Amino acid sequence: YTITFTPTPGYTLGTVMVDGKWLNDQQLTNGVYSYEFRNIDADHGIVVYFVKDTNEYTLTYYGNAGTDTVENMPNNQDVLSGTTVNVSNTVPTRENYVFEEWNTQPDGTGRAYQPGNQITIYGNTDLYAIWKAEEFFTVTYNPNEGTLASGAESVTVAKGWSVNLDSVAARDDYIFMGWTTDEILGKIYHAGDPLPDKIYQVGETFTPE
Repeated sequence: YTITFTPTPGYTLGTVMVDGKWLNDQQLTNGVYSYEFRNIDADHGIVVYFVKDTNEYTLTYYGNAGTDTVENMPNNQDVLSGTTVNVSNTVPTRENYVFEEWNTQPDGTGRAYQPGNQITIYGNTDLYAIWKAEEFFTVTYNPNEGTLASGAESVTVAKGWSVNLDSVAARDDYIFMGWTTDEILGKIYHAGDPLPDKIYQVGETFTPE
């Protein structure tokens, strides 16, 4: 059974006595703000002393991106000890990466927080941005023995993004019908031949997977 000690804002935990014995920090859990009773088979007494703490502590946000530039970083927050605040809703951005969470450890092994989550401050606290590298796909237009009459030869987009199919192919004596992902290199279609299951028209959107 675990008892948690929650100071009101402006106070911090002083000392804890269990069954007439003072505890040190190593005997407490979750920092120094709770104590776990094990194998309870008798009555126990616990006394908790809080002390006034009028100091302000800072919740500091770190971009955690090495030499990369991180934009849209949240402002740090200064609060009294024991104050519960919301993690900033401002989400940082980094080129070619997706923001996943804030974490109390730069390698992501600490406690995780999402923007808007509550966090209680008992001392200077650091939160590090955790990133995941974006995946990219390249869509290449193959004119299939024709030429590209207009538009780009290829477009690269991040995973989950769509491409607007603006490129147009041309070939003498043939009608350009659209684009397909089927393997049809060198294939010529005659009247009545079955066409690919999906033909994308110019102006349609395509999401690579």
